[in-house]
Amino acid sequence: MSMRTMPGLSITPEVFEIVWGHLLPSPHRLEEAAFLFCDYQGDGTTLRVVGFELMAPDDYAVQLPYHFELTREALARVIKMAHDRGAMLVEVHSHLGSGSAFFSRSDLTGFVEVVPHVRWRLKGRPYGAVVTATDGFSGLLWSGSDPRPTPIRTIQVGEALLSSQSVGVSND
Repeated sequence: MSMRTMPGLSITPEVFEIVWGHLLPSPHRLEEAAFLFCDYQGDGTTLRVVGFELMAPDDYAVQLPYHFELTREALARVIKMAHDRGAMLVEVHSHLGSGSAFFSRSDLTGFVEVVPHVRWRLKGRPYGAVVTATDGFSGLLWSGSDPRPTPIRTIQVGEALLSSQSVGVSND
């Protein structure tokens, strides 16, 4: 994938409603997480969602309004599910409040360990991460041999096209 080519997600409206409803419930008191199982489409820039797994309360080792950690068992389960499907994984999680659809410093620190582990377990398949809040999303994709991620700029939901906030880091 060239540096000028920005990946995007493609998701059905029905799956988007289920996953984003899980991530951003009302009231929204804790960070929530889900995983999308994706296939590459065409030239490798569209990640087509072919399945999902919502994280349940027992899947979290820690779940707070500003941070979460999954249990090793939960992460192993979704990696195996992706492996069995021949899919790549996209982690999606929520941040509370408006203006917070940016990866936190703790998110970025966690990627240093998680991304290489998942990519190794999935035999080099790409790994994506999306953070969402009530006012938008930001996303990253690790693919190829470059350790630096590429921004995920769009989410195609049926005929609607959502554009990301500029990729950045929150002050959290």
